[in-house]
Amino acid sequence: MGLDLDGFAVASGAAYRVPVHFTAFRLAAGGAVKNQRGSGMSVAKVVEINAASSKGFEDAMKIGIERASKTLSGVKGAWVQEQNVIVEDGKIKEYRVNMKVTFLLEG
Repeated sequence: MGLDLDGFAVASGAAYRVPVHFTAFRLAAGGAVKNQRGSGMSVAKVVEINAASSKGFEDAMKIGIERASKTLSGVKGAWVQEQNVIVEDGKIKEYRVNMKVTFLLEG
């Protein structure tokens, strides 16, 4: 696995690309995350997740963050990249969100 010129992870011979993003951050007082250059720098990674709910978009976001926090330590934020719904018989059956979740890498 390597990175192509666009910053995507590419497995040799694979026909797919997975986005990989690394950003430098530091924790400010109160837990705020700020960019920093120089020493004492932490590294954050952004992963893309999908979550669904039959109740609504807000519930889907909550489910996604709670699940991501079980696997990823140091989750610091997220943003919704896309929202969509599944419709059956003219009614919304499921609300779906695609989110980018930022977490600090340990070490």
